[in-house]
Amino acid sequence: MISRETMKIGMGICMAIEEILTGVKNGTLSVSQAEELISNTGDNAAEHSAALGYAEMGYAKLDSDRKHGTGYAEVVFCSGKTVEQLRNIYQHILDTEGEVLGTRASKEQYEVLKQSFPDISYDELSHILKIEKADKPHYGNVAMCSAGTADIPVAEEAAQTAEFFGTKVNRIYDVGVSGEPFFVITVPPELIESGVRFVSSFM
Repeated sequence: MISRETMKIGMGICMAIEEILTGVKNGTLSVSQAEELISNTGDNAAEHSAALGYAEMGYAKLDSDRKHGTGYAEVVFCSGKTVEQLRNIYQHILDTEGEVLGTRASKEQYEVLKQSFPDISYDELSHILKIEKADKPHYGNVAMCSAGTADIPVAEEAAQTAEFFGTKVNRIYDVGVSGEPFFVITVPPELIESGVRFVSSFM
């Protein structure tokens, strides 16, 4: 939740810009003077971005406050981002969290980023691109199922995301959830014993 002090900071920045524009409209400020004042206001906005709960990068606002609300840092959606944008985003999150998880990444993005991050890993099946802390403990018991073989990529993306955030995952693929009798007979014990079950299925 945004604090009252944070709201005051954001409102103050907006009010300052509004006053500058009003000055130009009224003729009390020249355009060049307004440009300089707005530039200074922008610098202050960047300084206050941490207080506002995000890191300003120009092309992205990283939700640096997300971990306080959810317990987990922001995950990077890699598709559509340039390599340079990803490099800067990964570096920022790595500096603050010590690890970073990206989804829907391409092999081309990985090939370039590994030059800057030797410890980065890429999984072609799930399209997960991550830098992960070593020897991380895992808790719980989640069953990640795919209805068919074609559903495995989505299930694997979910499984690796859960593992990244410290969850123990059992993979049960091609379970055939359409109701065939053989499925009832061959239910694996991991599915019965799991506390949480996820199913990936394209219908």
